[in-house]
Amino acid sequence: MDSYYYNDHILCNMNNQPNLTPRLEAHDLFRLKYFTTFKPTGYIDNKKLGEEVMSNPVKIEMSPYHTNFEDFELLLTPGSEAEKLLLWIENEIAIPRGMHVDGYWSHVHLPLESTERHNHNKTMREDAVSFVYYVRTPDKCGDLVFVLDDMISPAIIKPVAGMLVLFPSYLNHKVTKNLSGSVRISISGNLL
Repeated sequence: MDSYYYNDHILCNMNNQPNLTPRLEAHDLFRLKYFTTFKPTGYIDNKKLGEEVMSNPVKIEMSPYHTNFEDFELLLTPGSEAEKLLLWIENEIAIPRGMHVDGYWSHVHLPLESTERHNHNKTMREDAVSFVYYVRTPDKCGDLVFVLDDMISPAIIKPVAGMLVLFPSYLNHKVTKNLSGSVRISISGNLL
């Protein structure tokens, strides 16, 4: 009998003990969800959005030892593609769910760059949601990897331009190395 089955069997049998108080409730530990959607066709011009991001090379963090090293300030000028994107996320994703956009930035990976394991749960709120929107995704540009534990297989998302991924802010994640030879661009942020 393997150990997982054995432990599960013991826990289930604990409820059958007549004098055991309180009664134990079984819960699934790894039923975490993430969601994806795509922008409305023709609503956001990813080429222009990429140009906007690259025209403002102001890094948020200068230390290469920090997970924000690849992050840049995202300027929202009236009518810009960045403004359109964040208004779409705010109005179509956040507000209908009783949330709002609480911080955003662009994420630029040059060739051979990656992002170390981290999470976005600075607020320590269990209901916080993070997002990433893919602007420019050349082949082999790096995957989004959710890391639950060193002993559990990671969940891997292959980036596709125009895709929006939403996930609990407390989930540890990383971005693998950009092996494309070109720039990879995404927009990230949080919803509260």
